[in-house]
Amino acid sequence: MAILSKGINFSTGEQVTADKLDALVDSATFVGGAVDNSTTQLSGGAIIVKDSGITTNKIASGVNISFNDGSAASPSITNNGDTNTGIFFPADNTIGLSVDGVEKVRLNEGGSMIAKGDLYGYYLFLPAFNTDPFSNASRLEIRKDTSNPIFRIETYSDGTGIVNNLFVGTDRGSYAFFHTNGNVGIGNTSPANKLDVSGNISVPEGVLKPIVRANAQIPTSGSSIDFTSIPNWVKRITVTFVVARTTSTGNFLIQIGDSGGIEDDIYVAGVSDHGGYLFNPNGFLITRSGVTTSGTISGVVTIVNAFDNQWNCSGNILANTVVNSSAGTKQLSSTLDRLRISILSGTFVSGIYNIMYE
Repeated sequence: MAILSKGINFSTGEQVTADKLDALVDSATFVGGAVDNSTTQLSGGAIIVKDSGITTNKIASGVNISFNDGSAASPSITNNGDTNTGIFFPADNTIGLSVDGVEKVRLNEGGSMIAKGDLYGYYLFLPAFNTDPFSNASRLEIRKDTSNPIFRIETYSDGTGIVNNLFVGTDRGSYAFFHTNGNVGIGNTSPANKLDVSGNISVPEGVLKPIVRANAQIPTSGSSIDFTSIPNWVKRITVTFVVARTTSTGNFLIQIGDSGGIEDDIYVAGVSDHGGYLFNPNGFLITRSGVTTSGTISGVVTIVNAFDNQWNCSGNILANTVVNSSAGTKQLSSTLDRLRISILSGTFVSGIYNIMYE
């Protein structure tokens, strides 16, 4: 054991190392050097700091103190009384704070912060500011894990300036967007109305879908028009006739079908022009007395899915100057996906035919 005697000096800011001590003291080998708190003698191990600690005026300007990386369970900088709570360095340019061996806060390069709280494993995420509103915008996020946000308050540029908005969702394709103008968008970042939804809305008693208008048909020949690829969620179809004319006095018929094709029998349906009644088992008959070649028909027929694949029909058609009222029902084999408008004789001359479904 060697004792440091008076007269051995070190320059201000000079680092005390084992090699320097070896050069100054005879018959001793230092492997890290230490000053024992009780005897002030140097012994093996690390340099021991007395209870009074190291004050800043004892550390020369420009001298850095380095710590090992550590971990959440064993942080680099701890309090003597709680050795698994403190500061550690999980990666380059990153500082972690742990409590009871568990990482709670992480500060990353650029100013972003993740707070890992005890709210059932959720994370609070504060990314660094960036002008890209969907990349690393100035925002607050709550995450279930380290990568998927479930709640976001974000500063977002709408092209005219920076406005504060609220997102709730995991990404741009699945969120609720609360705009500063009071509008709410679901899957829509530019809601023009109090509620703008991009997509379908499901409700407990069924599925609420947007009203879809098919491409209007304006035939000048032929005796039938088919509308196909009707979605399987459709529960109501509205068939419209606008100033329709044919080459004959043949009556108009509507038929429906599924993946097996148009069904042309077992319809319980009929039509009345208030002067008589006509039954037809081959489809929903919507006119009784036909229309002259110089006349036209106009009106609306509605077909509704009553339950399962049972479809009911009702409508009012003006043929020439007589109103024709129709009604009926038809059980399909499976889900409806097509509809046909036809005439029992003659061909189309003019008019607009279309369907809307919802």
